[in-house]
Amino acid sequence: MEVDGPGGGEASILAYSGGISNSATTHTGGGGAAGKANFQDISVSMVTSKISAAFLKSVAMGTHFPEMRLKFYSNSKKLYYQITIQNVIVTSVSFGSSCGSNPCADQTENVTFNFPKIKWEDFINNTSFGYNIAANTQL
Repeated sequence: MEVDGPGGGEASILAYSGGISNSATTHTGGGGAAGKANFQDISVSMVTSKISAAFLKSVAMGTHFPEMRLKFYSNSKKLYYQITIQNVIVTSVSFGSSCGSNPCADQTENVTFNFPKIKWEDFINNTSFGYNIAANTQL
């Protein structure tokens, strides 16, 4: 996986998380009216890289990035899935290392992104879905 960062930089991702929930219920009243979707921020864990300073600067100064992409590649290096987020702000950066017997060479960081627009693309099954969270509409 990769994340496109400021200025087109990329970093290898060790793990990521995000999600969506909906407050809809069928436990009361008339048949389960749709609730409002709640989108979680996306968090990534990655080895510190050349784009790390830009993420730290974004948290400190509140700067936005027009677009970022999490890219998923097969073993044969073919892009098979992509998540695109727009008007991105970095809401947190935490960093550390497990030094042990190593000289703390592998520092990692966790970076959390907030965004008003998101799009998922599955290139294997030729499907996609995008959502404007702020407007509560499909892209």
